[in-house]
Amino acid sequence: MINFEGNSQLNRKINQLSIEKLEKVLPKNEIEILLKKVKARAEIEMTEIGSFRPIQESIQNHKPVIEIGRVSLHIKPTSNLNNSKERVLEASVSTKSGQYVIEKQLAEGNRDEILGYLNNKDFDENFKRFLMECSDNFEQKGLE
Repeated sequence: MINFEGNSQLNRKINQLSIEKLEKVLPKNEIEILLKKVKARAEIEMTEIGSFRPIQESIQNHKPVIEIGRVSLHIKPTSNLNNSKERVLEASVSTKSGQYVIEKQLAEGNRDEILGYLNNKDFDENFKRFLMECSDNFEQKGLE
């Protein structure tokens, strides 16, 4: 933080700018709603054994500061066999134009392992960090 001697009004403006910049980095409330929806749907819709309709939730970023467009989370069975117990949690992040996408498998396992991963106290922060890394990656490569 920069401090200028004798000009407290300017210092307040600089402090306000840095706080506003932090708020614009990620659409936090939209991401938190996305994560809550995925967790709630996983609890209800994900079966212990067999196939189920894939769970997919996404948001569109409208904040101009961060270089990401659509953010999606998917939970799906690894195969369509009725005796399959394995599930996959994936995330995909696109550029604002939607032309480029980063997809990452976040977790794989049975229902309890996926739910444990989603309900882990560090999951929300790790997911936000992943989004920032994607934004940085898009920005470094000059992708829109």
